[in-house]
Amino acid sequence: MNTHKHARLAFTRGLEMGKLMTLEGLNAVQVAALHDVTVPTARKWLGRCQAGGEAAFADASSRPIRSPRAIDAGRALLIVELRKRRIMQARIARSMGVSESTVSEFWREWACPG
Repeated sequence: MNTHKHARLAFTRGLEMGKLMTLEGLNAVQVAALHDVTVPTARKWLGRCQAGGEAAFADASSRPIRSPRAIDAGRALLIVELRKRRIMQARIARSMGVSESTVSEFWREWACPG
């Protein structure tokens, strides 16, 4: 788990909180007071402990599962093609219903890959 050295809820503390609630029978209010966290945080760690034991505490990706506002590859290619024809970014944005910064982003990605 990638945590900084002053993190309150590193792997071991979260696991300890989960065990206190499941094995020792303490409630979320008591555990939150012991570990100086909020009650919802204590309940979150209890949920993780119940969901999958120690494996549930592994570091997970923060990348979203899906991006509903993302532009598909075909529209991105159209933006690049229109910019190649020297059509102004504001005009492309208006005609495609996207922001000027989106047009700029796709043009920059195409012009300077990597």
